[in-house]
Amino acid sequence: MGRKFEIMLPFERCLRSALLGHPVRIEGVGRVEPAEFLALVDDLTRALLVPNRSSTSLINQYGCDSLRIEADHRPKDWREWPYPELGPMMRAWVLSAIIAIVSGETIGLLFSGRYWTRHSGGGDARSLEWLFEQAATWVKAMLIRGSARWPAPLRERMRTLHAGSGLDVDDILIRFETWRAEEDRVRFGTQRADWEQLIDWSWL
Repeated sequence: MGRKFEIMLPFERCLRSALLGHPVRIEGVGRVEPAEFLALVDDLTRALLVPNRSSTSLINQYGCDSLRIEADHRPKDWREWPYPELGPMMRAWVLSAIIAIVSGETIGLLFSGRYWTRHSGGGDARSLEWLFEQAATWVKAMLIRGSARWPAPLRERMRTLHAGSGLDVDDILIRFETWRAEEDRVRFGTQRADWEQLIDWSWL
């Protein structure tokens, strides 16, 4: 736990510096302009907390054993969760996940930290590439579009992922907004117990 907090605290200070308009230096990325860092945090926070498939979210795939919270985040709507508006424990959980995503393999494994990862003997770091592979189609499209504002090294990694995926980002996001409007219509006209059964989640 001590090693994690030694890494998390400077990362949190970098975020505060970026909010004040100062360039920062991120482990595994290098010097980053404040707007790039804030855009990265915004996009990754959204990707981690929104419904990914059905009512689950990707944040549950990142270890939180040292934070004494259960990895069972189940968002009930599509509301965005800006990082500064999160509670202290959720903010720490999201921060640790972002560190795993953007850092090198050694630090990434430390913050990927689920029990089965640590004891399986595998090198299953929850990197940006891992996140992209696990993400729903619309989350991938959102990350690709948002990455135009990210630090150059991460922008290049996302460009490689985009090229390999062959995704039509504009088409996917238009379809998603149409699907989301229909999902809202069914949700608000149906009891909670029924609406998830009526929605087609398969294309996401």
